[in-house]
Amino acid sequence: MCAKDYLKQIKDKREFIERQNSRLKQLRDSYASIPALDYSKDRVQTTPGNALEANVCELVERTQKIDLDIIKATLEIDDILDTINLVGSIYSQILSMQYNEGKKLQQIADELDINYNYLCQLNGEALRRLSELLSNSELI
Repeated sequence: MCAKDYLKQIKDKREFIERQNSRLKQLRDSYASIPALDYSKDRVQTTPGNALEANVCELVERTQKIDLDIIKATLEIDDILDTINLVGSIYSQILSMQYNEGKKLQQIADELDINYNYLCQLNGEALRRLSELLSNSELI
């Protein structure tokens, strides 16, 4: 996997987390639609098992799975950011601003108060260093 593809995983995982959070919200909103039991009336159970209990258990299980998926993706992002930090101070700063914060190179050059062409050279060196690091390790 090339360095850019490795770094693009950050964006992909953030989008995944956003989708999972949306699903989680929908599931939690559906909790409110579960009818309450009316204990004021005598009831005779006509079917084995409790449908309400089954629905609640299914919602809880789905919620827990989504929570675990979000945690896993967050930890994977953290691992990628830790790897970025291994390439060196200015290089890791550039890669983090570009791939973690989603900034364009011109915006990064302006914020760091350096020439755009020089930033492009630094960015190329940062990607080269990261590629070398990735090819020499089992980080991916």
